Amino acid sequence: MKCIDSNKLRNVSRLIPALLASLFLSACASSTKPGVELLPGAETPSTEARRVAILQQQQDWSFKSRISIRIEENGSTEGGSGNLRWKQSPQHTELNFHAAFGRAAWHLIAGPEQAKVTLADGSVYVDSDVQRLLSRQLGWDVPVSVFSCWLRGLVVAPECPAGSAIVVNRDAQGRPLQLRKNEWQVRFHSWSIVDNLSLPKKIEFSAPGRKFVLVIKQWSLSNNNSN
Repeated sequence: MKCIDSNKLRNVSRLIPALLASLFLSACASSTKPGVELLPGAETPSTEARRVAILQQQQDWSFKSRISIRIEENGSTEGGSGNLRWKQSPQHTELNFHAAFGRAAWHLIAGPEQAKVTLADGSVYVDSDVQRLLSRQLGWDVPVSVFSCWLRGLVVAPECPAGSAIVVNRDAQGRPLQLRKNEWQVRFHSWSIVDNLSLPKKIEFSAPGRKFVLVIKQWSLSNNNSN
């Protein structure tokens, strides 16, 4: 894999906020009531049922992470990486991204009625429709309504639409190891324990020609005020 050259850095760096926007913007609208997801044909282990039930009620959470991206196009593979800080509240969600070696940065914020992306060169894009903003300004259609759920290892939550994913397999504790939704595959490689709850530490999101790996260095829940 080769690093992104200076002429292509801007385009690839704009793909990253498109993915990250998809990860959180569904949390701005609630379409279903909380429920505990059950394994097909069997009860979810009690520890996983408890984890899911508690996370479904969380209104404020944040994390610090590192994200890497790999794009395959026209027979070539390119990639990039950077640090991401994500903060979510009931009113809005905010992300700050800084690419490796200071080559790019962006700020992304969204609420129920508006989303705004500010790029490193000062360009600002605003739209009342999140999906339209991503498609027109960032050039990428992504499953906006489900990524927020997958990020926390959930399939059922207030912001998760019905049929948000299929749980392909689980670990001994009942936590998902792999999810599938249409062309998207989500793999949970490792977990952290935060306030006695399991939260994903390393997650891989992949679809044809796209692969993103998120390594979360620190989670903070609403009752955990560490920075």
